[in-house]
Amino acid sequence: MTDNSDGKPLAPAPGRMAGMIRSTGRAVRRFRWPIGIAVAAVAIAIAAMVAISYVFRPTPPPGIIKALHLPKKNNCGEELVQVKRKPHFDFWVFPLDGTWHHTRPCLDNLLAAAKTQPADAPIHDFIYNQVLFILSQKPVRFYEHDDPKQKLLVKVVDEKSGALDFSTFDRIVYVNKRDVAHNSMSHVDLMIFLFAAAENYLIGDHPDPERGRLYEALGNAVISVVTDTIPEKGLRTQTQCEIRPEFKCSWFHAVTNRYRPTSNTGGTLNKDLQVIRDLNRGTVVLDRLQEKVPTDARAELIERLRTAAGEGMNQLVYSAGLKGGAPVPNLFEYIPVTPEGKPIANSWLFYAINVEKKRGYFLQREYWKNCSYHIKDMLHLYAILKEAGSLADTSGFTLPSDYLGGKSLLDYIVDTYTAKLDSPEGLFKESPTQPNGNYLGCLEGYKQPAPKSVVEYLRNF
Repeated sequence: MTDNSDGKPLAPAPGRMAGMIRSTGRAVRRFRWPIGIAVAAVAIAIAAMVAISYVFRPTPPPGIIKALHLPKKNNCGEELVQVKRKPHFDFWVFPLDGTWHHTRPCLDNLLAAAKTQPADAPIHDFIYNQVLFILSQKPVRFYEHDDPKQKLLVKVVDEKSGALDFSTFDRIVYVNKRDVAHNSMSHVDLMIFLFAAAENYLIGDHPDPERGRLYEALGNAVISVVTDTIPEKGLRTQTQCEIRPEFKCSWFHAVTNRYRPTSNTGGTLNKDLQVIRDLNRGTVVLDRLQEKVPTDARAELIERLRTAAGEGMNQLVYSAGLKGGAPVPNLFEYIPVTPEGKPIANSWLFYAINVEKKRGYFLQREYWKNCSYHIKDMLHLYAILKEAGSLADTSGFTLPSDYLGGKSLLDYIVDTYTAKLDSPEGLFKESPTQPNGNYLGCLEGYKQPAPKSVVEYLRNF
């Protein structure tokens, strides 16, 4: 169990434990016990303390999980942790202490269960407490757009009521080891949940408008870090598109590595594509809210997210990319090239580009994921073009390119996949490629091949 006031296990304090061991040591010198007996005595003392700490460890009241009425198969597990910080926090929740990307599956399960339960069901307070726990993690910081000084959750909670004080923040960020925003994909994951929760409590079967407005405000604070530009401490590099200067281009930075010194280094392709996709999906939820309970603030938010998604699409095909002098890559640059600079048809897309070094790279240890991520990139492009195609001029995806031997960008990416699928080696074994390429197989059973409908849609787009 953890006491989230300091994030440490509820066990005897290190100093107390050390003091007991030191006292035993003094006894050894005084009575001149044999070394073996002394060691045994220390071991017994330690074992006794561990046993005592286990016996007196707080245990959750019975029936908490059962009262949530979650499906048997869910992503939350059976373990609970206590959050206790006087005077306002004292509750039990699931130990969702990973990134927002990894907490999302359990949150979705909780919300799905909440939608079918009456307003006085325990699950509604549980979800709110679960969100507080997630926002209480050390990498999560709160700040104001005009004052980027970061604060922890306890600094934005009203001392009298224990409620979140939105006058003290309008941004929520998940930082890396250098206290820098680093992963826009993680932000859109939490945004989608928060907007879905807002929809449920504002216009669902069992409305609770106060909760709904709270979740919508939290979602706005989370996604605003993504739509903020790098100079604003956000995760977006925004430029005029070099190829189509009448348009603006935006790249949304995301990287797994939590030791990067700045927020504008993330160049992971699938993460950027998911952000573009989910910025639009967020507006779909907000549109339903706006239709029934319109507000001026939400109208502005919808426009901001749609504009950002459209600019993200522009970046993929209308930016000159790193090779053309832009500060961030375009989609063409994720196609590996030979030492002579020629695109390699028999190779997966780069997993990511190191923006600082202007160099693409594949995953090395889990090499089979390069195949899977090529498929995931196709799935993201499919969703973006099908769901958000009206937000941008998509002709850049389909125009024949001299650089690609007369093929369009979409055709080149799809042909890479289908050529591997139809090759003698098939999708799950290594195929020949050229220097700098990667045509290793997928891991059978790890991810599904691309659906035929996706392949046909992209090819005929």
